[in-house]
Amino acid sequence: MKKIRVLALGMAALCLLCACAAWQGDEYLSVSEHNDPFQAQQETESTAEPQNALPVAENYFGMKAILLSFVTEGVEHGEFLMEHYEGTPGEDLRRAVEYLTTSDPVGAYAIDYMTFEKEETDSGWLVSVDAVYRRSASEIEAIESVRGNARADELIFAALQRFDPSVTLRISGYADEDFEKTIHDYCLAHPEAVIEKPQVSVSIYPESGNVRVVEFHFGYEHTREELRARLSEVTGILNSAANYAHYGSDEASRLSMLYTYLAGRFTYEQDEQATVYSLLCEGVADSACFSAVFAYLCRTAGLESHMVEGEKDGAAYDWCQVKVSGVWYHVDIFRCVLADAHDAELRLDADMSGYDWNREQYPVCDGIPTEEVQNEE
Repeated sequence: MKKIRVLALGMAALCLLCACAAWQGDEYLSVSEHNDPFQAQQETESTAEPQNALPVAENYFGMKAILLSFVTEGVEHGEFLMEHYEGTPGEDLRRAVEYLTTSDPVGAYAIDYMTFEKEETDSGWLVSVDAVYRRSASEIEAIESVRGNARADELIFAALQRFDPSVTLRISGYADEDFEKTIHDYCLAHPEAVIEKPQVSVSIYPESGNVRVVEFHFGYEHTREELRARLSEVTGILNSAANYAHYGSDEASRLSMLYTYLAGRFTYEQDEQATVYSLLCEGVADSACFSAVFAYLCRTAGLESHMVEGEKDGAAYDWCQVKVSGVWYHVDIFRCVLADAHDAELRLDADMSGYDWNREQYPVCDGIPTEEVQNEE
């Protein structure tokens, strides 16, 4: 009887456990495989690629490519391997370093000097390279690559419009160009965009070649924020002048209205350091900025016009040429305004005593309509 009671108690306990399991439900049961973290780490390390594998050069061109990658990334100390190398390691290294620092455009621009050491290994050579830079990594990264001088000029003009302090271009298909004159001419032709002509410095790397890096620095008297604020003022005045001249019935009347608009703004003071802003907003002018602004306004009014850079009484001096009713005339807008002339005086070449200019560069002003000249030709 005692054994039967023990068996009955055992059966009751088993039933109670089964009931508890049913009450808990399957959501409380989970089975997972045991993983050894140390074993998993070992397997990962054995299958992963080396994180610090050195680049390998098998020939001279591969070596140059590795060195150039160091330069473009601004690496001051780099290492690479020469394995199964085709060539003379020591001589090729000297050639590659000399090319990179003197003939490659980016290298010539960025590197002051570069040294190297090589150590023989079981499979070749381990090369250590140290470079001293004259440019920062951010300056190297900022280089813009363009094809041809025409596209380069577009980016230069865009930098001037933004009042950027500098721009550096890698120009493929490079052609010799007087960049300072290109910038000078653009500033005079676009007083609506360049209200303060900057001091310009241009550096070209290397000295020869079909591909060059050209570095431009622009020095302004005022900050970019100040220049942008001034540009807003200048834009409003130029737009007002253009709208005022719009009511002229013909070219002669529009020319006269533009002159009246500018002449009536101030009693002008003369200063060789004048700018477009000082002319339009402060009444301080010189012949260059006055002529640039007047020629620009004439073009906005539908008249052909440009500046003439020449001399007056042996000193550098600027004035305009304007085409009215098919005839080209000289207009010394600066002299007319300072003399308080009633209107802009239109002059022919014969009337320009004391003035000198490159007559081959500018139209002839002889009183003959250009259409008649073209018909005779």
